[in-house]
Amino acid sequence: MKTKLAIFAAIIIFGFIPSGFNQTVNSKKNQSNNNFDYNGFCKVYQKFTNSILKADTTEFNKFINKELGLFIIEQPGSMPWFFKTKTIGSYLSPENWSFFNRQFQSINLQPKLGDLPVVDCDYANDSSAYNKNGCFVQKKNKFRTEKIWEYSEMDEVTKRGIELSASKISLTVINTYNYGFYFGLIKNKWYLLFVDLRTPCSA
Repeated sequence: MKTKLAIFAAIIIFGFIPSGFNQTVNSKKNQSNNNFDYNGFCKVYQKFTNSILKADTTEFNKFINKELGLFIIEQPGSMPWFFKTKTIGSYLSPENWSFFNRQFQSINLQPKLGDLPVVDCDYANDSSAYNKNGCFVQKKNKFRTEKIWEYSEMDEVTKRGIELSASKISLTVINTYNYGFYFGLIKNKWYLLFVDLRTPCSA
């Protein structure tokens, strides 16, 4: 307690912040923003990516909530296109591709805990349309914030279903080598709620 009082007294009197103080505050802020069982999620995520590598429909379907379903997003034209399914085997892209026909480059990367990559259409990073490369996870509902379904032509019932699923998102995973994955913790189990197959800066 005396140490903390001394620190704040130094700030008030001398107008300086001791070395490492900002780092400690930022570290605690990041910890609160990412307050979840990271190691437990990574084990679940590995099972999920293995189901993709093996094209295992049965195992993949275990990550789809039977009530909410899974929304898969593509953009064949100027607007996002949504496909809702409760079994991955029923999915067909606008080009009639099955889900497992896609290229999932570096899908087995373990997600790093940290800020999500930011899309950079100026391509300052020569190797991708992101400001950094890799696979990252953050306790952030990026999808709900962006509300991309508002730019898609669909009926109000479908939109309400998307909004409901979006409200359940707990974690966002961005793998800059492939796609975006949105997970929700429902009744103590991780479910995949959205897969974003769109390519950044391609519109």
